[in-house]
Amino acid sequence: MKRRKTGERHGVILVDKARGPSSAALVAEVGRALGGVRAGHAGTLDPMATGLMVVCVGEATKLATFLSGADKEYVAEAVLGVRTDTLDADGKVVGDPVDASAVEAIDEAAVRRVLGGLTGPIQQVPPMYSALKREGRPLYELAREGVEVEREARAITVHELELLGFTPGPRATVRFRVFASKGTYVRVLAADLGEQLGVGAHLVALRRTRAGAFSVDEATPHSGLGERLAAGSGASVPLIPMAEALRGFARVLVDDVAARRVRDGQRLDAAGLDPALAGFPLATPVAVLSDGGTRLVAVAEVEASGALHAIRGFST
Repeated sequence: MKRRKTGERHGVILVDKARGPSSAALVAEVGRALGGVRAGHAGTLDPMATGLMVVCVGEATKLATFLSGADKEYVAEAVLGVRTDTLDADGKVVGDPVDASAVEAIDEAAVRRVLGGLTGPIQQVPPMYSALKREGRPLYELAREGVEVEREARAITVHELELLGFTPGPRATVRFRVFASKGTYVRVLAADLGEQLGVGAHLVALRRTRAGAFSVDEATPHSGLGERLAAGSGASVPLIPMAEALRGFARVLVDDVAARRVRDGQRLDAAGLDPALAGFPLATPVAVLSDGGTRLVAVAEVEASGALHAIRGFST
């Protein structure tokens, strides 16, 4: 089995993103600091947002598609009575001014009632200012040109939507925690909250606190990240090995022979490798590990036939 070359870096770096830079800029910073290594992320954050970014480097960039599907948690703050074109504080104020008395009339009970209606399986229309593409162009580019296109509502699930604080008044603020499925736009939740209260709203702060099995408490501060990476400061910027990066996934241990066969695309009897895989949910990713669980061989799934088949193999 192929081994890693000395000096190669493959794994996941957790970063506590600062407000201001884009997700693409943060990823590029990591790649440059590591000498031009491939880098990607498992879920974007708007420039205004802070918090957990899961950055994949080297061979681990192949894990991004699996990690990005995880549920995520955020803490957010919205201001009622003001609408913006981006639905957040980075945008321009739009629409007619809202009567301050209408905002002052809103109480905590009304906020809780609306938040309850935004919980569970819901349909959400993505914002124009987003990275989603239409005919190859990001929607935000069209939005900047003053073009608005129809966007199809998408099914999402808001598992938890908790009110953390409400400050009434002519510029009322709502602070809340969201735990939701992939593809949820918290900006849209804030705007929908404002519309259902009849006064509009926009997001003024957003912080991602969890992504799947990862917590922002494990993350390295963004400030000075590039310098520490370039200096090889492994202690201050931990690189999570690929096998550990899939900590929230089902796992199966295999020997070198089975590892080679799975990685080469051969189908193996899932239950024969691990009885726990008998009747395992179809199309659910499984981490295939060798070397006592320290090396990621493949991400696989159990087929209806009971065979374990690699979706993606890894050569490191």
